[in-house]
Amino acid sequence: MKTYKRVCLLALAFLLAITPPVLMLGTSVVLSTHTKTLFGYRFLNVLTDSMRPTFNKGDMIIVRLCAPENVHVGDIITFAMDEEKAVTLSHRVVDILTELDGEQGLWFLTRGDAYSNDFNSTPIAATYPIQAQLCT
Repeated sequence: MKTYKRVCLLALAFLLAITPPVLMLGTSVVLSTHTKTLFGYRFLNVLTDSMRPTFNKGDMIIVRLCAPENVHVGDIITFAMDEEKAVTLSHRVVDILTELDGEQGLWFLTRGDAYSNDFNSTPIAATYPIQAQLCT
């Protein structure tokens, strides 16, 4: 885990050193999907406390696009909440479904860390762009 954090901090330091204005590009955990990227990375400001204590309102997270088949239970993902991809959300994957209402496919059930275990999640289809959190 220390190596993971060290790599995240080094990557963050490098990206911030070469592009200080990139901080102004981030929007939020609830954001427009038209935000700009830097070398495939997207900087997002957290607007809610739904992922407390992992990250808090006001924190910045760095995400990148990832293949849905590489997402595992326990990962934090950022995903579009609707087909128009106008709003995205970052939550932890609590289950992965390969069948839903008799249909084969890939869906993620997610939940904010601040919510209790009985929080019901709407399945997120893996057809939407999925972004994985790199570090906070």
